[in-house]
Amino acid sequence: MPLDVTTFILTIIFAFVLFSFVLVWVVRSAIHSSGLMEKIEKLEEDLADLKKSQRD
Repeated sequence: MPLDVTTFILTIIFAFVLFSFVLVWVVRSAIHSSGLMEKIEKLEEDLADLKKSQRD
């Protein structure tokens, strides 16, 4: 039974969306497990303090 073109295209789109979600989940879990998130938040706080001190 031949594969319909529309079904093939929808399957490709679904696979791409699913792969994107898995990739985002893997990257987020890697960032959180390495403790990088806390360092990024501290840098954001330092940057906000620096901007505030420049305005004063």
